[in-house]
Amino acid sequence: MEMMKKDSSSHLGKSLNLKDIRNMKERVQDTVRGLQDLTEEEQKDALSCLTKCLTKDEQLQDLEQRMSEVLISGELQMDSPAGPLISSLFNAAGILVETRTEAIMDFLDAVMELFEEKELVGEALEKGTLPLLKEQVESVLDQNGGEQPECVGCDPEAQILHALYVAVSILLQLSEKPASASS
Repeated sequence: MEMMKKDSSSHLGKSLNLKDIRNMKERVQDTVRGLQDLTEEEQKDALSCLTKCLTKDEQLQDLEQRMSEVLISGELQMDSPAGPLISSLFNAAGILVETRTEAIMDFLDAVMELFEEKELVGEALEKGTLPLLKEQVESVLDQNGGEQPECVGCDPEAQILHALYVAVSILLQLSEKPASASS
């Protein structure tokens, strides 16, 4: 399975073939798995920071800029509200963990694709209905799977569905209690 390229530009709309919804879901699951080894404290910090990105565009832009700086320098920068989230991207040895970083970049890319849907995601998070929202999005993706054009970038609705799926999946992972020592 091909890993996503390490660039900070949006990898969302790039030639995702929606005929194979399962492939897209698997990729999202792989991305989400990158966050499974965060501590409970790191999960809370990340969730809190990413939730603010749903409601405040300047927070989203600030975080994306910080993430780009971290990706370029590979160094931990704590001098922003996003400090705790950024620090969770590094392991105990101070090395940037690529899978965590990719997951957060994917989330930011996804949220940038969303407009009024950001409020929907924020509400679902508040009310604890994220699992339900994820099911609804999956169901629409499955229904539309055969009818979508080859290129998601050509279909704004498919792009938004995919972005919603990514954002909801990542928030769900972060809001779950960490599994203690289960393999």
